[in-house]
Formats: sequence, structure tokens, C-alpha cells
Amino acid sequence: MRLRQLTALPAAVLALALSGCSSTEHVGVDVGSVTLEKGQTLSIDIGAVNASIGDSWYVVESGDRAVVAEPQREYDSDCRGGEVGCGGKLSYEVKAVGVGETELVFRYCYRSGLDTCDPGPGRGPATPQTIKVTVTS
Repeated sequence: MRLRQLTALPAAVLALALSGCSSTEHVGVDVGSVTLEKGQTLSIDIGAVNASIGDSWYVVESGDRAVVAEPQREYDSDCRGGEVGCGGKLSYEVKAVGVGETELVFRYCYRSGLDTCDPGPGRGPATPQTIKVTVTS
């Protein structure tokens, strides 16, 4: 019995130590700037959106490919089997691939496209949201 406890202890300590290490940095779209280490992932929380009422977010500038990978859209729908018109939660994930600085720019438009963008009546930010990303080694 004592031997089992001793062999289980190192595994438990390792699991606890690793649980504190996260390779993903979570921020809001209005963060302004963020510093990452090469290999980390940046998760940008856009928040609640509903395309059926006209919410649209666009990636205006996706950053320098030598510094970050192409932003990947992540959408978690509130719809359940057979439902339509539901909203959901939108985020973008970006991986830090090289040392340097770059900018990501996101734009909210209400019932309009990027070329005729209208931020709508208090639905989203009136100006593009810029995130300065600094990647270190």
C-alpha cells in the first residue's frame, strides 16, 4: 500500500504543475496589446453575436505571417438540434510563430459589409479594434 502512494505522488505533483501552465492566452477584443512567447496561442474573445439579426465581425488585418499564423474563427452556437436564428459566442485563435511585433485589426459591422460598415445602434464598437501583438522567444 505504501508503495502505491509513493508512485502516485509524483504523477499527482506533475499533473498539478502542468495544470498551471497554459499555452493559450485569453483576451478580449479590446485588450489593446499582448505579449506572447513563440508557440503560444492567443484566443481573442469577441463575445456574443447573432448573425440572424445582423451582427458581423471582420478580420481587417490578420498580422505578419512571420510573427503570427492566420486567425482561425471559432464559433460556439447557442442553437440546439433543429433550431435556427440563435446567437452564439465568437472568438479567434492566433498562434505565435516567430519573434517580432504585428497588429491584428477586427471590425464590427451591423447589417452591413466591411465596405459600407455601420456599427449599428450601440451593438458593437464604432471603431476598429486593434491588438498589438509582441512575440518573444
